[in-house]
Amino acid sequence: MIHLVFAILFAQQPINDMSDWVHVGGQATYTFTDGELNGVGATGGNAFLHSPREYSDFVLECDVKIAPGGNSGIQFRSHVRDNGRLFGYQCEIDSSETWICGAIYDEARRGWLEDLRDENENLAREAFVQGEWNHYRIKAQGNHLQTWINGVVCSDIRDDVDASGLIAFQVHGGDATDVRWKNIVITELPPAPFIHSVSDISQQFSFYMDGRFFTQYIKGDGADVRNWGTLSKLDLSNTNLLLLDGGERRIPYSQDSIDHIAEYVTKGGTVLIMADHSNDGPAVLPLIEHFGGALSDQKAQKPFTAAPSLAAGEIEYYGGNTLAFSSDYTYLIKDKKGRPLLARRQFGKGMVLLGSRGLFGHKPDHSDPINAHWIRPLLLNSVKAKVVDKTKGQHGQWAELSKQLGPLKLEFNEGTMPFAEAIADEYILVRPHLVEITGVEPAPGMIKNLLILPTGGGGFSSGQRIAIGAFWGNYPEKRYPMVELISHEAGHSWVLPYAEPLWNEPIATYLGIKVGQRLGMTEADSTLARAIANARKLDPDLNKIDPLAEGTPRDLIWGKSYYVFEQLEEKYGPGAMAKYFKAKRKLLKEGGARNSYTMDDCVAVWSAAVGEDLVPWFQSLGFSVTKVSLD
Repeated sequence: MIHLVFAILFAQQPINDMSDWVHVGGQATYTFTDGELNGVGATGGNAFLHSPREYSDFVLECDVKIAPGGNSGIQFRSHVRDNGRLFGYQCEIDSSETWICGAIYDEARRGWLEDLRDENENLAREAFVQGEWNHYRIKAQGNHLQTWINGVVCSDIRDDVDASGLIAFQVHGGDATDVRWKNIVITELPPAPFIHSVSDISQQFSFYMDGRFFTQYIKGDGADVRNWGTLSKLDLSNTNLLLLDGGERRIPYSQDSIDHIAEYVTKGGTVLIMADHSNDGPAVLPLIEHFGGALSDQKAQKPFTAAPSLAAGEIEYYGGNTLAFSSDYTYLIKDKKGRPLLARRQFGKGMVLLGSRGLFGHKPDHSDPINAHWIRPLLLNSVKAKVVDKTKGQHGQWAELSKQLGPLKLEFNEGTMPFAEAIADEYILVRPHLVEITGVEPAPGMIKNLLILPTGGGGFSSGQRIAIGAFWGNYPEKRYPMVELISHEAGHSWVLPYAEPLWNEPIATYLGIKVGQRLGMTEADSTLARAIANARKLDPDLNKIDPLAEGTPRDLIWGKSYYVFEQLEEKYGPGAMAKYFKAKRKLLKEGGARNSYTMDDCVAVWSAAVGEDLVPWFQSLGFSVTKVSLD
């Protein structure tokens, strides 16, 4: 008879009969004597004694002792195939000369998930004492899998393949295995917090909020979608974290949006507002005030102190202002003078987190996950009041308003609606000039959508859709920057499907400059002259520095690209750029699908376009190009 001691959070379930556990796989002897489970010598493959039911989130602890030459393991979240073969996660027990106890193996499926073979994992490999009793601890919560031996951390991984399954004790195939387990305790845990976040980019678009915050602070513990549409219409029913930044002041929060967010928090949701004081007030300020908060114009001063609950250690900070709150808030981080940088309050059943923007990352390439070691646990703890349904998922919201302008679909939300048609009119004005400059229509399937972004920070292009910042270059007070931006983002749809190898961005802006010149905008001439002058500061005769060399300054690449285009236009007549685009379309289409388009290819197309070998001329300007056959 086997007796296994279980300490379970909800109720203890001691196993008093071996029939409660199921023996599958190879033939091995399992006995239980004086509190010890003993497994000996499996034949016909690995043997397993598995639990009569599945476990999801738990901590398993036991003491393990294995005879020399044996191999074993503790299975968890495992399953049995129709042929009786057990598969799933295994915490390794190994008595060989190169033992890797505590590693995680995916039995009969993917193999090693953590093999502890990195040189910085020596401590983990040395934790197991051969020939002695060793204390094992296995924790599985959500997708987070951890193991310890004798108090030493061994494996710490995240894996989403199995959320629940059987626990089993393995006796590896072969006569040598003789393994013992005692003091077996399983503690079931409540489900791990899981975040369903929505990053709002409807009040202010930024590339950082377009998935980068999620990558730095949530990935592995949740899922994220974006809101491009009107906030008051956002479905928050299966969302437990709403992420907001300061917002664009020219798109104020509507009262409907404030009420919608307040209701979401009251019912258990969490909102994180990352904002700083500004003279004219960020757009989000009325929402902050609705929750009893305020922004201060006082600069934060080091050193910073954190509440013990954060376990924050050193606080990283980009800089900014302190905050101000009602007495309902609990301060989590203070500056030198005791002024808050981060605080939270209960609001209904939910939580409001308000923090200075400088506490969080902001780089579009998500290379600055500052404070992630305490921000992630803070978010996970804050969302506990609202459990989401992971199987149901959640849906982002696209800009919900649109208007068909011929073949172009204009996309916007209630906030960007006042700016949408004016920008669409600019595109309609620009488009025929792009056709004239390039000599061709956009690549097939391109520019079907024009999305209006609530930002003055530029735009982007996916080829089929171009997105334009509504206030770029202080539009509408100044028109040329907007004309250049629209031409740039649209220009990518002329360049595709083969992006330019060196000057993909410069050639798009050059198209904008040429459109501006055709419209009589003097800023276009000064923009062109300034860029070439900046390049000459680095390479006076523009013939020494190779633009293709690693680390070449941006000013050199852009200015020298413009110089090349201007020289080609001067030498081969106005319309040289059109000759290039026509040749590129014709030659690459005739050549079929290509895996790449190199600078050598680009020069070969230019040569074909103007009817002259341009390789020597490009080489005279410092380009490291060689002649290639377009075949």
